[in-house]
Amino acid sequence: MKKKEIKSLLISLFLLFYSTISAQKYMAVLSGPNEAPPNASSGTGNAIITINGTSMRVQCVFNGLIGNTTATHIHAATAVAGAGTAGVATVTPTFTGFPLGVTSGSYDNTFDMSLASSYNSAYITAHGGTVAQAWADLKAAIVAGKSYFNIHSIIYPGGEIRGFLIPSSCSSTKTGNWNDATVWTCNFIPTSLDNVVVLPGHVVSIPSSFSAFAKNIEINGELKKGLGASLTLNQ
Repeated sequence: MKKKEIKSLLISLFLLFYSTISAQKYMAVLSGPNEAPPNASSGTGNAIITINGTSMRVQCVFNGLIGNTTATHIHAATAVAGAGTAGVATVTPTFTGFPLGVTSGSYDNTFDMSLASSYNSAYITAHGGTVAQAWADLKAAIVAGKSYFNIHSIIYPGGEIRGFLIPSSCSSTKTGNWNDATVWTCNFIPTSLDNVVVLPGHVVSIPSSFSAFAKNIEINGELKKGLGASLTLNQ
């Protein structure tokens, strides 16, 4: 391979690596009790938002809703983190291609947040009238914990299940052992620098005599520890 080709390959690998590590990931655990006001829906779900430059990937899995879905959005910004309500920030009437008229489903789509079509037009108007300012303010709301992912249904038009978006370095992808990198969205074993989330329906086991670490942990599924296993948090 020629030096020029090697240099080009190294640059491409660097850009791919930089793009991967610069992406910011947030997640939300969705439920009826998380709504405002809370409701008695037995529906559950989780959402993952990945931000990379002006790209925003939206992933969601939900099931057990009482009513059929009518719309889904990100709302921002609430007055305080983790509580309250706010207007719709993202595209209306719903995320493009989100499954409607169902009680269970999944979704995965990426939006170009440099385009006005990725927003609620009223959100742009209320945030300086420009897409650039709207994107800056939406990211700020997400980082501050003042935005939430909301699934609306025919039974609960204001929202049947929702959850506030929080930073997530490592969320579980399936049931398995803590020391299995494929169990985590980060694709490595969590460290003391990582926010860890065990999602609903997943059982993560720390093997016997294994020492696990995390910056903090949110358990919405189940965490098991084998004999002599430990989990140290660096909050």
